[in-house]
Amino acid sequence: MITFQNPHAFLALTLVILFLFLKPYDIKVSKKAILVSPYSNKKRFFTLLASFIFLIIALAKPVIKGERQKIKITSSVVILLDMSAKMKKTDIYPNRFKAAVNKIKILLSNIQNPVEVIGVREFPFLITPPTTDYKAISYLLDHISQEDIREDANFKRALNYTKQIKNPKIILSITDKKIPNTLTYILTKDYSNQEILKIAKQINSKTIITNIPITQNKELFIYPLAIGIILFIIAHISLRIKK
Repeated sequence: MITFQNPHAFLALTLVILFLFLKPYDIKVSKKAILVSPYSNKKRFFTLLASFIFLIIALAKPVIKGERQKIKITSSVVILLDMSAKMKKTDIYPNRFKAAVNKIKILLSNIQNPVEVIGVREFPFLITPPTTDYKAISYLLDHISQEDIREDANFKRALNYTKQIKNPKIILSITDKKIPNTLTYILTKDYSNQEILKIAKQINSKTIITNIPITQNKELFIYPLAIGIILFIIAHISLRIKK
């Protein structure tokens, strides 16, 4: 079934009705133009009119409605990564920030969720959008400059930032203290991976898979658009401007 996504475009057809009141026989060709084919002014007028109609149909965006399908959306993991100046401290080898990055890599190898990483300083900023390309996440984290690790970490502001994310999400903060309303990995001198693996299990148990119904439509606007352009060219190709 063909439907139109922008039916208001058909209001422009009122202009077509106005054009029909014109007298195509009286349309005069400029003295600077000469006919190079036996294409009459009347035919040219109606060809342009047809071109205009097809362009309006293209603007109305005709589509063939597809069948409703369900897609699965998995809860994303939003990592709030402390990037304040204290993350440069070397009380954890090699320093707190690099230790945090290493724990994130271990986490990524034990979950299957889309992951978004947000750097937390005085103002939060996006490091990676939600993705399951864990290699890309690791690469970006490995190439964060030490100069970018500065200021204080404002987790309250970062949590407000995460409210913009509408899809189901699990928030994990990585810092040196407990952050309310989040899973928190607290950086310590304990070099075992038990805590981060425990968090990975918590994420897997909290993960929600939601089925969202969608309809995939087939766009058809390209066909009337192509016809309209071709008719417009045909209507004008019979004129040649004198030099």
